[in-house]
Amino acid sequence: MGSLLVPSMREAIFESSTEELGDVIAEVAEAGLDALLEDGVIQRLPLIGAVVSLYKTGLSIRELSFIKQTAVFIESFNDGSIAQEKLDAHRKKLEDNPKEADRELERVMLLLDRTIDAKRSRVLGKLYGSYVKGAIEWEVFVELSEVNSRMYVEDYGDLQRIGSHPISQHEKVPARMEYRLRRLESQGLVMEQRARLFGGNVLETPDSDERFILSPLGATFYSVMGRD
Repeated sequence: MGSLLVPSMREAIFESSTEELGDVIAEVAEAGLDALLEDGVIQRLPLIGAVVSLYKTGLSIRELSFIKQTAVFIESFNDGSIAQEKLDAHRKKLEDNPKEADRELERVMLLLDRTIDAKRSRVLGKLYGSYVKGAIEWEVFVELSEVNSRMYVEDYGDLQRIGSHPISQHEKVPARMEYRLRRLESQGLVMEQRARLFGGNVLETPDSDERFILSPLGATFYSVMGRD
Protein backbone atom coordinates (compact mmCIF):
# COMPACT_ATOMS: atom_id res chain seq x y z
CA MET A 1 0.00 0.00 0.00
CA GLY A 2 2.76 2.40 0.97
CA SER A 3 4.49 2.68 -2.43
CA LEU A 4 1.29 3.63 -4.27
CA LEU A 5 -1.12 5.38 -1.94
CA VAL A 6 0.95 6.96 0.84
CA PRO A 7 2.64 9.66 -1.32
CA SER A 8 -0.72 10.60 -2.84
CA MET A 9 -2.33 10.68 0.61
CA ARG A 10 0.47 12.92 1.88
CA GLU A 11 -0.06 15.30 -1.04
CA ALA A 12 -3.83 15.35 -0.54
CA ILE A 13 -3.56 16.10 3.18
CA PHE A 14 -0.79 18.66 3.22
CA GLU A 15 -1.69 20.48 -0.01
CA SER A 16 -5.42 20.76 0.70
CA SER A 17 -4.96 24.07 2.48
CA THR A 18 -4.63 25.69 -0.96
CA GLU A 19 -7.82 27.39 -2.10
CA GLU A 20 -8.39 25.34 -5.26
CA LEU A 21 -7.83 21.93 -3.70
CA GLY A 22 -9.63 22.97 -0.55
CA ASP A 23 -12.75 23.72 -2.60
CA VAL A 24 -12.58 20.29 -4.24
CA ILE A 25 -12.15 18.57 -0.86
CA ALA A 26 -15.18 20.40 0.53
CA GLU A 27 -17.25 19.50 -2.56
CA VAL A 28 -16.41 15.79 -2.29
CA ALA A 29 -16.96 15.75 1.48
CA GLU A 30 -20.51 17.06 1.06
CA ALA A 31 -21.45 15.00 -2.01
CA GLY A 32 -23.49 11.81 -2.05
CA LEU A 33 -21.87 8.68 -3.46
CA ASP A 34 -23.74 8.95 -6.78
CA ALA A 35 -22.64 12.56 -7.20
CA LEU A 36 -19.00 11.53 -6.92
CA LEU A 37 -19.28 9.84 -10.31
CA GLU A 38 -20.64 12.96 -12.01
CA ASP A 39 -18.68 15.77 -13.64
CA GLY A 40 -15.33 14.17 -12.86
CA VAL A 41 -15.08 15.97 -9.52
CA ILE A 42 -13.17 13.18 -7.79
CA GLN A 43 -10.58 13.07 -10.57
CA ARG A 44 -9.27 16.41 -9.31
CA LEU A 45 -8.14 14.90 -6.01
CA PRO A 46 -4.48 13.80 -5.82
CA LEU A 47 -5.37 10.51 -4.14
CA ILE A 48 -7.87 9.40 -6.76
CA GLY A 49 -5.44 8.49 -9.53
CA ALA A 50 -3.70 6.09 -7.18
CA VAL A 51 -7.01 4.55 -6.07
CA VAL A 52 -8.20 4.14 -9.66
CA SER A 53 -4.90 2.51 -10.58
CA LEU A 54 -5.23 0.14 -7.67
CA TYR A 55 -8.78 -0.89 -8.59
CA LYS A 56 -8.51 -1.56 -12.32
CA THR A 57 -12.10 -2.72 -12.63
CA GLY A 58 -13.58 0.61 -11.57
CA LEU A 59 -14.86 2.17 -8.37
CA SER A 60 -17.20 0.11 -6.21
CA ILE A 61 -19.37 1.42 -3.37
CA ARG A 62 -16.53 0.69 -0.96
CA GLU A 63 -13.99 2.71 -2.95
CA LEU A 64 -16.45 5.60 -3.33
CA SER A 65 -17.05 5.52 0.42
CA PHE A 66 -13.30 5.54 1.06
CA ILE A 67 -12.92 8.59 -1.20
CA LYS A 68 -15.75 10.42 0.55
CA GLN A 69 -14.48 9.60 4.05
CA THR A 70 -10.99 10.69 3.02
CA ALA A 71 -12.34 14.03 1.83
CA VAL A 72 -14.19 14.53 5.13
CA PHE A 73 -11.02 13.63 7.06
CA ILE A 74 -8.85 16.07 5.08
CA GLU A 75 -11.39 18.89 5.36
CA SER A 76 -11.48 18.38 9.14
CA PHE A 77 -7.69 18.16 9.37
CA ASN A 78 -7.30 21.43 7.49
CA ASP A 79 -9.68 23.46 9.64
CA GLY A 80 -7.19 26.28 10.03
CA SER A 81 -6.12 25.33 13.56
CA ILE A 82 -2.63 24.13 12.58
CA ALA A 83 0.04 26.76 11.95
CA GLN A 84 1.52 26.58 8.45
CA GLU A 85 5.02 26.06 9.82
CA LYS A 86 3.76 22.98 11.71
CA LEU A 87 2.21 21.60 8.51
CA ASP A 88 5.38 22.26 6.52
CA ALA A 89 7.60 20.70 9.19
CA HIS A 90 5.48 17.56 9.45
CA ARG A 91 5.25 17.15 5.71
CA LYS A 92 9.05 17.41 5.45
CA LYS A 93 9.42 14.83 8.20
CA LEU A 94 7.25 12.39 6.26
CA GLU A 95 9.08 13.11 3.00
CA ASP A 96 12.46 12.52 4.66
CA ASN A 97 11.32 9.34 6.43
CA PRO A 98 9.21 7.06 4.22
CA LYS A 99 8.88 4.47 7.00
CA GLU A 100 7.37 7.11 9.26
CA ALA A 101 5.00 8.13 6.46
CA ASP A 102 3.95 4.51 6.00
CA ARG A 103 3.36 4.09 9.73
CA GLU A 104 1.21 7.21 10.03
CA LEU A 105 -0.71 7.37 6.77
CA GLU A 106 -1.33 3.66 6.32
CA ARG A 107 -3.00 3.67 9.75
CA VAL A 108 -5.15 6.64 8.73
CA MET A 109 -6.13 5.03 5.42
CA LEU A 110 -6.97 1.68 6.98
CA LEU A 111 -9.20 3.40 9.54
CA LEU A 112 -10.92 5.43 6.81
CA ASP A 113 -11.39 2.30 4.69
CA ARG A 114 -13.54 0.71 7.39
CA THR A 115 -15.49 3.87 8.23
CA ILE A 116 -18.98 4.64 6.92
CA ASP A 117 -19.94 7.54 9.21
CA ALA A 118 -18.69 11.01 8.28
CA LYS A 119 -18.60 11.96 11.97
CA ARG A 120 -15.92 9.36 12.67
CA SER A 121 -13.85 10.60 9.73
CA ARG A 122 -14.25 14.20 10.87
CA VAL A 123 -13.11 13.36 14.41
CA LEU A 124 -10.21 11.30 13.03
CA GLY A 125 -9.11 14.40 11.11
CA LYS A 126 -9.14 16.40 14.33
CA LEU A 127 -7.19 13.68 16.16
CA TYR A 128 -4.52 13.53 13.47
CA GLY A 129 -4.37 17.33 13.37
CA SER A 130 -3.88 17.41 17.13
CA TYR A 131 -0.97 14.98 16.73
CA VAL A 132 0.61 16.96 13.88
CA LYS A 133 0.57 20.20 15.86
CA GLY A 134 2.07 18.46 18.89
CA ALA A 135 -0.92 18.58 21.24
CA ILE A 136 -0.95 14.78 21.69
CA GLU A 137 1.72 12.10 21.33
CA TRP A 138 1.64 9.39 18.65
CA GLU A 139 0.72 6.71 21.19
CA VAL A 140 -2.25 8.79 22.33
CA PHE A 141 -3.33 9.31 18.72
CA VAL A 142 -3.19 5.55 18.13
CA GLU A 143 -5.29 4.85 21.22
CA LEU A 144 -7.86 7.55 20.53
CA SER A 145 -8.13 6.69 16.83
CA GLU A 146 -8.94 3.09 17.76
CA VAL A 147 -11.53 4.27 20.26
CA ASN A 148 -12.99 6.57 17.60
CA SER A 149 -13.31 3.67 15.16
CA ARG A 150 -15.64 1.93 17.64
CA MET A 151 -17.81 4.95 18.46
CA TYR A 152 -21.51 5.01 17.60
CA VAL A 153 -22.67 8.32 16.15
CA GLU A 154 -24.93 9.02 19.14
CA ASP A 155 -22.00 8.43 21.51
CA TYR A 156 -20.35 11.70 20.48
CA GLY A 157 -23.31 13.72 21.74
CA ASP A 158 -23.38 11.79 25.02
CA LEU A 159 -19.65 12.35 25.50
CA GLN A 160 -20.07 16.06 24.86
CA ARG A 161 -22.89 16.19 27.38
CA ILE A 162 -20.81 14.51 30.09
CA GLY A 163 -17.88 16.79 29.26
CA SER A 164 -19.93 19.96 29.69
CA HIS A 165 -22.39 18.77 32.39
CA PRO A 166 -21.43 15.62 34.36
CA ILE A 167 -24.42 13.59 35.56
CA SER A 168 -25.04 13.95 39.31
CA GLN A 169 -25.58 11.15 41.81
CA HIS A 170 -29.22 12.15 42.22
CA GLU A 171 -30.12 12.59 38.56
CA LYS A 172 -32.46 9.95 37.13
CA VAL A 173 -30.81 8.33 34.13
CA PRO A 174 -33.15 6.65 31.58
CA ALA A 175 -32.29 3.03 30.81
CA ARG A 176 -31.38 3.80 27.20
CA MET A 177 -29.05 6.60 28.30
CA GLU A 178 -27.40 4.45 30.95
CA TYR A 179 -26.79 1.74 28.36
CA ARG A 180 -24.96 4.27 26.17
CA LEU A 181 -22.98 5.55 29.15
CA ARG A 182 -21.90 1.99 29.94
CA ARG A 183 -20.74 1.70 26.34
CA LEU A 184 -18.62 4.83 26.75
CA GLU A 185 -17.36 3.45 30.06
CA SER A 186 -16.26 0.24 28.31
CA GLN A 187 -14.31 2.41 25.85
CA GLY A 188 -12.45 4.02 28.74
CA LEU A 189 -13.93 7.47 28.07
CA VAL A 190 -16.39 7.76 30.98
CA MET A 191 -16.08 6.80 34.65
CA GLU A 192 -18.81 6.20 37.20
CA GLN A 193 -18.16 7.39 40.75
CA ARG A 194 -20.15 5.23 43.14
CA ALA A 195 -20.14 3.93 46.69
CA ARG A 196 -18.19 0.75 47.31
CA LEU A 197 -20.09 -1.83 49.35
CA PHE A 198 -19.06 -4.86 51.37
CA GLY A 199 -21.66 -7.06 53.03
CA GLY A 200 -24.23 -4.30 52.71
CA ASN A 201 -21.98 -1.76 54.42
CA VAL A 202 -20.60 1.32 52.66
CA LEU A 203 -16.80 1.22 52.55
CA GLU A 204 -16.24 4.32 50.48
CA THR A 205 -18.41 7.13 49.11
CA PRO A 206 -17.66 9.40 46.14
CA ASP A 207 -15.86 12.65 46.90
CA SER A 208 -18.29 14.67 44.80
CA ASP A 209 -21.94 14.78 43.77
CA GLU A 210 -21.00 13.81 40.21
CA ARG A 211 -21.83 10.25 39.20
CA PHE A 212 -20.76 9.97 35.53
CA ILE A 213 -17.66 11.97 34.58
CA LEU A 214 -15.03 11.90 31.84
CA SER A 215 -11.98 9.73 32.39
CA PRO A 216 -8.55 11.29 31.66
CA LEU A 217 -8.64 9.62 28.23
CA GLY A 218 -12.20 10.83 27.70
CA ALA A 219 -11.21 14.38 28.63
CA THR A 220 -8.47 14.32 25.99
CA PHE A 221 -10.86 12.92 23.39
CA TYR A 222 -13.50 15.52 24.32
CA SER A 223 -11.06 18.43 24.04
CA VAL A 224 -9.81 17.30 20.62
CA MET A 225 -13.25 16.41 19.28
CA GLY A 226 -14.69 19.88 19.87
CA ARG A 227 -18.40 20.67 19.71
CA ASP A 228 -19.31 20.39 16.02
